[in-house]
Amino acid sequence: ETDEELVGIFLEEADEILESAGTSLESWMEAPDNLIEVQSLQRDLHTLKGGARMAEIPELGDLGHELENLYEGLALGNLKPSPVLFQLLQACHDRLAVMVEGVKANKGLAPGNDLIAAIHGYIADPAGFVLPALHGAAAPAAAPAAPAPVAQAPVSVADDIPVSYTHLRAHETS
Repeated sequence: ETDEELVGIFLEEADEILESAGTSLESWMEAPDNLIEVQSLQRDLHTLKGGARMAEIPELGDLGHELENLYEGLALGNLKPSPVLFQLLQACHDRLAVMVEGVKANKGLAPGNDLIAAIHGYIADPAGFVLPALHGAAAPAAAPAAPAPVAQAPVSVADDIPVSYTHLRAHETS
């Protein structure tokens, strides 16, 4: 059972921490050699993890802990930035935000085991890592299996119609 006062204190800080971490992540992705941003991310995740654990929110604390470990590996130079790492980090940050929103709404939180496993997979083999399909709201959107047929989609604004389709429609009406 959680202590509502500790949860309230955690929530007061969580949004600010997530905003700071998001800004640092964006800055670091633009300049991956800037380890100051990685250290900032590491501090933010350490604070978020500690607050979540004090408030007895283990799902958030566990994911925060693993993400902090990942940033530690980056800060020490044991791991290197890559596009797939950036995708993993963004998915983790998105999931943390979803979890914080879940706490605010008094919803039960699903553990971040899929992301924790992905972090472990990345740390074990960064060069061979492929981001798996993730569970939950923070999973990257999958490409549709097949494009929806244009004839089935009602269109009310000509700007929404692909140029090639607009061109065909102009010939039909002339």
